[in-house]
Amino acid sequence: MEFCGEHGIISSVCLSDGQKVPADLVIIGCETQANTDIFEGKVALDKGGIKVDAKMKASADGLFACGDVATFPVRCYGERCKLEHVRAARVTAMQAARSMLDIEQKDIDFIPVYYWRIFDFSCEIYGRSTEHVHYFGLDTEIGSTFGCVWVTNSREVSGVLIDGASLEDKKRKKYRLRG
Repeated sequence: MEFCGEHGIISSVCLSDGQKVPADLVIIGCETQANTDIFEGKVALDKGGIKVDAKMKASADGLFACGDVATFPVRCYGERCKLEHVRAARVTAMQAARSMLDIEQKDIDFIPVYYWRIFDFSCEIYGRSTEHVHYFGLDTEIGSTFGCVWVTNSREVSGVLIDGASLEDKKRKKYRLRG
C-alpha cells in the first residue's frame, strides 16, 4: 500500500493489487502491547497476554484478567485472542466481574467489533481481516460511503468493514431513503 498526493496532502491510496482508491483521509491503526512482564513465571501467558478461560479466570487462584492484558477464547475465530479495543475491554470486564461474584453465566462469546470516530468520520469492523478483500461502495456519486468484506481461503466471510460515511453523507442517505 502506498499513499499518493502532492505537497503533503493525500489524494489516494494505491493498493498492492494496483487499484487506486481516492482518499481525503487515511486512518492507520497502531498496535499496542500490554505489559505482562510482572506476571512472567507466575501465571500462564499466551500471545502476549494472560491466558484465561471463557470466564476470564487465569491459571493462578483468584486471578482474573480482562481487557488488553487478557488472551481469551474467541469462539467465532476458533482460537484464543488478545483483542485490544474498548469493546473487548468492556465485555471481558463484565464477564470477569460476574465470575468473581460467582454469578452464573455462559462462556464469553461475542463477535469482535472495532470502531473509531475521528472528526465526522466513523467506521466499524466486525470479525477479522484476511489477505482476501472485496471492496464495495467506492462510487463517488453516493458520497464517501464504502466498505469491504474479508474472506478466508475457503471462501467463508471472516470480517466486514462498514459505514465509512461522514455525518453529512449519513444525513443525505437517510433523506434519500425517506424521500
